[in-house]
Amino acid sequence: MESAVLEAYEKLITITINGKSYDVPENNTLLRVLQFMNLELAYSKYCWNGDCRNCAFRYVSRKTGNEVEALGCQMRLFQSMVIKRLPEGVILN
Repeated sequence: MESAVLEAYEKLITITINGKSYDVPENNTLLRVLQFMNLELAYSKYCWNGDCRNCAFRYVSRKTGNEVEALGCQMRLFQSMVIKRLPEGVILN
């Protein structure tokens, strides 16, 4: 599918954020997926290139099972990803 905001994707994947499941586009970063979910993201708060670290979030690693930190502007989401903490100030209803 095509979108001005998203990277190209063919299907939706299921991720879990704070215990709730969401179907989101594959091949996209957390920030792009949050835009897809129609969340208002303040562009001035995020640099979108990893310099500011304002988009840091925590997820469960597939390899170790431990909670790790990543940047929402760089980390592509994967099937069955479990996100434990969104970037500061981002709230899902």
